[in-house]
Amino acid sequence: MHTFTHDFNKIYKSKESFMEEMLLCNEEIYSVLGVKANIIRFPGGSLNHLDEEFLDRIHSKGFKVFDWNMQLSDGIDHNIPPEKLYLEGTKGSDKFYSITLLMHCDSTNKNTCKALPKIIKYYKDKNYEFKTITKDTPEYHFRVRKK
Repeated sequence: MHTFTHDFNKIYKSKESFMEEMLLCNEEIYSVLGVKANIIRFPGGSLNHLDEEFLDRIHSKGFKVFDWNMQLSDGIDHNIPPEKLYLEGTKGSDKFYSITLLMHCDSTNKNTCKALPKIIKYYKDKNYEFKTITKDTPEYHFRVRKK
């Protein structure tokens, strides 16, 4: 889940607003798919939004937070050439045992779709496995602020 409105002013107004957005998103997903979602990705990432108390509150609803350790700049500019997106999605990957790569996939991100097969091949050639996030997948989020 990525919020209901994606309106940063609304969702980050308060922790209550953020939770309302996720619960609305969850209800909408359930009404369409008949599935209760439990994975959250904070718009812009959880950094500077997540503290221990808030993480406990998110967990109390059965949600898990997933951020990323590599990203493409396709969310900033959908016209970036596929070759540059490929480099962004692979350069520096040797620093990580496990990679969570942030990419965008709406109708304007056609270059992302063009870069994706080559990115997948790169990781498969390096013997990475692609796995679905499940209830058993360890949560991955940016540093949590201490209270």
